[in-house]
Amino acid sequence: MAERYSGYTHLLFEYPEERILKITINRPEKLNVILDSHYAYLAQMMSELDWDDDVKVIIFKGAGRCFG
Repeated sequence: MAERYSGYTHLLFEYPEERILKITINRPEKLNVILDSHYAYLAQMMSELDWDDDVKVIIFKGAGRCFG
């Protein structure tokens, strides 16, 4: 699963524990503002993850000093 989403530059995906996905918005220089393209990508990804039994918890965070 991680490799499916790992190519997106401003979103980092980690699996710190089994069944947990951590998504970090990685634009600290822009205070992690989410772009329109991020919304579309995240909506598609969340829809896919809804059917994925390997992921039960999703944690969103921002890199640097601001979430978004």
